[in-house]
Formats: sequence, C-alpha cells, structure tokens
Amino acid sequence: MSKTKLKPHTLSRCAMVISLSVLYLYAAEMLPAGCFVFAFLACLCMEPLAEQRGAGLISFIAVTLLGFFLLPSRLIWFFYVAVLGHYGLMRNWLYARTRSIWLRTGGMLLYTNVFLVAWGFVFHIAIDISVLDFFTTPLPLLIILAEAGILMLGVLYHFCSVFYQRKLKRFFP
Repeated sequence: MSKTKLKPHTLSRCAMVISLSVLYLYAAEMLPAGCFVFAFLACLCMEPLAEQRGAGLISFIAVTLLGFFLLPSRLIWFFYVAVLGHYGLMRNWLYARTRSIWLRTGGMLLYTNVFLVAWGFVFHIAIDISVLDFFTTPLPLLIILAEAGILMLGVLYHFCSVFYQRKLKRFFP
C-alpha cells in the first residue's frame, strides 16, 4: 500500500485555498448583503483542488475546523459544511464518472437534498429547534424554492468551473 504524498506546490495551493475560503466565510458573516456571494466564493475556491486526490478533502476539513473556531457566528459555517463546502468535490467526482447531463443533474440534486435533510435533522436534534420554524412559507413552496436554488447553484458553479478550466487552469501547474 503506497502513501500519497502532496507535492510542495499542491501543499501551498491547499494553504492558499484554505485561507481564501476562511476569509470568504468571514466576509460572508460580516457583510450580510453579500453573504451568499461570499459563501459561494468559498465553495468555488475548492475547484483547483477538486481534481487532485485527497487535497480537496484535506482543504475542506481544514476550512471546516478553522471556520468553526474563527467565525463569529455559525450560520454561514453551517451552510458551508452542510452543502457548499463539499459540493464541488462531489460534483467533479460525479462528472468524471457519468456523461449524461440528466444523471449528473439528478445525482447532484439527490446528493444536495440528502445532505440538506440530514443536516436539518442534526440541527433539529442538537439545538432542539425545528428548522421550519424559521420560515413562514408553506413547506411545498419551500421545497420548490430550495430545489430552484440548488439548480441555480449547479448552473452557476458549472459556468464558473468551465471558466476556470478554459481560462485559468493553465496558470496553476
């Protein structure tokens, strides 16, 4: 069994991604008007590491731990850990294994929904507050809005990923 070692440039890229992701999460906490934009940018920071074995997962775990200790509030951190942090990693894994756009989209919707529901139950059990108490919208409309938001996240992430692959990847050996 061989051990996978991170190359020095991969290790420095991990450190850069970790620091930028934590900085974006902190900005999302401090600037409420741009909280989703900065949380998405923190998610997008994982794109250069998503193709490398282990580096993306190490960075996600490091951002999760650092964010837990450094962020003043846990709301954006919770959203990052529940959905956004590992979204790009799973997306690249799934896209490398399937060619059908329907399977890709359905797989990512299913993956994101499973994590949202699982973390909703964890949130409900840990804090003993129903997540639905925060919303005045009826549950069916809330589900439709959440699915539309997840699809928009997928489309936006796709466009940003294609831009990275075509224009920026050549600058990162």
